[in-house]
Amino acid sequence: MIRSSVRTFLSAAAFAWSKVPERERRALRPLLWGAPGLQRLRRSSQDMLWSPRPEDPTGRQARQWISDALYGERTRGGVLWGLLRLAIREPGTLVGAASVDAAKTLIRRVLTPDAVVGNHDHAQPTDLEFEVRAVLTRLGQSSDPADADSLERIALPQFEDPDISFVIPVWNHWRYTYACLAAIARNVRGTTYEVVVVDNGSSDETPRLLSRVGNLRVVRNETNLGFLRASNQGAAVARGRHLLFLNNDTHLLSGTVGALLSTIDSDPTIGAVGGRMIFLNGRLQEAGSIVWSDGSCLGYGRNDDPFDPQYSYVRVVDYCSAAMLLTRRDLFLRAGGFDERYAPAYYEDSDYCMTLRALGHRVVYQPAAVVIHREFGSSPRAEAALEAQARNRSLFVQKWASTLGDQPAPSPRAVLRARDAGRRRRLLFVDDRVPDPRLGTGYPRANSMVTSLQELGWSITLFPLLYPERLDPTTRDLEQRGVEVITRGDGRRLDLKGFLEQRRDLYDVVLISRPHNMKEALPIVRRFAPSAHVVYDAEAIFAERELRLLRLQGGAFNDRFAQARIRLEGGLVGQADAITAVSAHEAKILGQFGARRTYVVGHSVDLRPTAPGYDERADLLFVGGILDSPSPNEDALLYFVREILPLVRRQLRCSLSVVGTNQSERVAALNSEDVRVVGRVDDLEPWYSRARVFVVPTRYAAGLPMKLHEAASVGLPSVVTPLIASQVGWSDGREVIVGRDAAEFASGLVALYSNRELWERIRAGALKAVQRDCTRQAFLAGLRAATEMHLERANAVTDEPAVALYRASGLD
Repeated sequence: MIRSSVRTFLSAAAFAWSKVPERERRALRPLLWGAPGLQRLRRSSQDMLWSPRPEDPTGRQARQWISDALYGERTRGGVLWGLLRLAIREPGTLVGAASVDAAKTLIRRVLTPDAVVGNHDHAQPTDLEFEVRAVLTRLGQSSDPADADSLERIALPQFEDPDISFVIPVWNHWRYTYACLAAIARNVRGTTYEVVVVDNGSSDETPRLLSRVGNLRVVRNETNLGFLRASNQGAAVARGRHLLFLNNDTHLLSGTVGALLSTIDSDPTIGAVGGRMIFLNGRLQEAGSIVWSDGSCLGYGRNDDPFDPQYSYVRVVDYCSAAMLLTRRDLFLRAGGFDERYAPAYYEDSDYCMTLRALGHRVVYQPAAVVIHREFGSSPRAEAALEAQARNRSLFVQKWASTLGDQPAPSPRAVLRARDAGRRRRLLFVDDRVPDPRLGTGYPRANSMVTSLQELGWSITLFPLLYPERLDPTTRDLEQRGVEVITRGDGRRLDLKGFLEQRRDLYDVVLISRPHNMKEALPIVRRFAPSAHVVYDAEAIFAERELRLLRLQGGAFNDRFAQARIRLEGGLVGQADAITAVSAHEAKILGQFGARRTYVVGHSVDLRPTAPGYDERADLLFVGGILDSPSPNEDALLYFVREILPLVRRQLRCSLSVVGTNQSERVAALNSEDVRVVGRVDDLEPWYSRARVFVVPTRYAAGLPMKLHEAASVGLPSVVTPLIASQVGWSDGREVIVGRDAAEFASGLVALYSNRELWERIRAGALKAVQRDCTRQAFLAGLRAATEMHLERANAVTDEPAVALYRASGLD
C-alpha cells in the first residue's frame, strides 16, 4: 500500500517535471537534486519508476526468505529447514528468486554452518571466518578415538636450525594432544620449526601417542610439575630463535604462526605476541587482556562475537594468554623465564608480560593469529584452576604493587580505554566509506590521513557513515596497521548515535570529512562527546563544484547567488574547532566563514618515476573512480571521448585506457577498440609505465586532483584543463600542457605525444612540482597542527589577510 502510494506520487512528480521547459530544468537540476535527502529519493524513484524489471512483492519476499535461511539459521539442519519452509510457502518463486551467489552461499553454509557467532549484522564472512567455522564444525562432529594406535601417525618436519620452538606442556588428555600436534603439522608452512612436548608424568596413552610422532622432541617428568615449570623446562632445551608457548587443548589455524612471526619481527620493541582465542562454542575467549589496578585481569571481549570489528585490529595490550604466546627465546631467558612463585600455573603469563613492559618492550595482540581453545581442558578440574588464579593474584599484587598504581581501576566503563595498553589519545575518523585508494574521489587522501594520524600516535577508529561495507584489502591493511574499522555487511547504515552512546566521552578528537557528514554527525558528537576537539576536513568545497556544473549546463547566476551557495556550506566551518583544507586557496575561502583555525593538508606523494622512456611508451591513460552519475569524472571522460578524442585520432593512431572503479553505464558503453574501459585494478604502476600521455579533462570539480599528482610522481606527463592547472598551481608548458577547449586540448595532446623534447621537459617539470608541493613533512605538519589543541593560533592559515569571497566569473 505504502509503496503503491509512493509510486503514484513519484509518477505525478515525474510528469510535472517533464512539463518544465528544458532551459529551466537544466538550471534547477543541480540545486534540486543537491538538496538534503533528495539524492536518496532520486535513486529510489529511479528504482521504482524506470527499473527494466520491476520487482514484485512476492519475489522480494522470497529473496528475503532466502537471506534469512542462508544467514539467519545457525546449524546445518537450520539452513536446510529454512529453504524447505521457503519451498513450501512459495515454490513458484524459489527458482526466480535464487541466484548463483545464493547457491554458493548455500553450499558454504551447509558445509560450514554457524558454529561460530560471526554474524555481525550479516557481514560477508572473511576467509578466516570460514576457516574457523569449518574447524569448529569438524571438532564438534569428530568422535573420540578408542586408543592411540587407531590414529594416523604424525610426521613433523626436521630442521637443523629452527626459527620457532613450540613448547607444549601436557598432562594426560592424549586426544587433545593429538589434535594439537596434527593441527601444527597440517597448518604451519613457510617457516622452520621444532615441537618440544613436556610430558608431566601422564598416566593415560600420552606416552604411547608421543612415541608415534616423528621428529618430536619430548621431555619427560615423573610427576606433574604444572604448566609453568614444564614451560620453563621446554624453553631450556629449545633451539629456536622464538618460543611459541601453546596449550595442548588448542587448535592452531593455518595463518596463525606466520601472523605471529611477522608481527614480532616487524619491530624490535615488540617482546611478545598473542592472538584471537575462540571457545569451542564459537564465542570469543579473549582478544588480548587487561590488567586492572587491583591485580585482577579481564580477557577483552570474552563471550562476544570473535569477529566483531573491535576485536579485529592490531594493538598493544597489557598481556596475552600463554595458551598461545610467541616471544624471543633470548628475551625469555634474560627475563628469567616464567616466575616460579606462581607454580604450578596461572598469572605466569601476566607476570611475564609485565616484566617485558618493565624492560621497555611491548606486548601486541594480533587478530590474524587464531586458535580454538578448550579453556581448562588440560587442567585437573576447573575449580582447581580458579582456586590457583585467586591464590596467585595476591602474589602478583605484591610483586607489582608500584606498577599497578598506574593501571586503570576495574570498571565496565573503563574497558574501552584500558584495551589499548599504549594509552594513546583516541581519534574518531568519520567519512563516507572505508577509504580504499582504488576508488579515487578523495579516498587516496583520506587513506593517507588515517594512516598518518596513526603514525603520529593516535589510536584511530574509522567510522564509515554512509557505506559501511568491508572493503578488502584496504580494511584488512588498516586493521593490521592498528586502526579499528567499524563495518557491517547487511546494506544498512551504521548508527553513529548508538555507537557514541556506548562510547560516551571516549574520543579526544573527532575528525569529520565532507559537508554532508559534518551536518549529520556534528550534533551527535557535541551531545555524546562534548569534550572532543572537532576537526572538519573540507575535502573539497562542494558548492564550488556544483556551481561549475551549473555553469557548464548553461545555468545563469550572479555573484550574489554564488556567494550565498558557498555560505550555505561554509556555515559548517564555524562550528568546528579546526579545519583541514586541501589547498591554501580553499583554506582562505573557508576562513571567511568563521573558521577559528584552518590548516592545509594536501597530498602526500613520493616520487617513484617509472623506467620506460618516451620510445617505450604508447597510448593515452585516464585514471579516476566513477561512483556516481553525474560526477566530475564521468563528465570529464564523456567530454574527452566525444569531443577531444576524435580530433586527436585525425592525427594520431592511439587508444585510451580508462582505469578506476566504474559504476556508470554511460562510461561502460564507451568500451570499444579505441577506448578500453578497464575498471578497478590493484596495481596502477604497469598502466603508468605503458602510457605516453595522461589526460585530465575535468570541467567541474573542487579540491585537489590526486590522480594528476600521482601520474606526475611516476613521470607521466599530462594534458589538463585550466581548472585542474589552477587547482594545483601549475603552469602551461612547464609542469603540464593546458587545453582551454576541445580543440586546444587535442592540439596540445598531439604535440606532447609527438614531441620527445616537449615530453621530457614536461615530465621533468612535473616531477619537480610534486617534490615541491606534496612533501610528507608538510602533510604531517598540517595533520599534527589540526589535531593538537594546544597549538598557537598564529600557525593557522586564517590569520592571513582576508581575500574576496567567491566571484561567479571565477567559474569560467
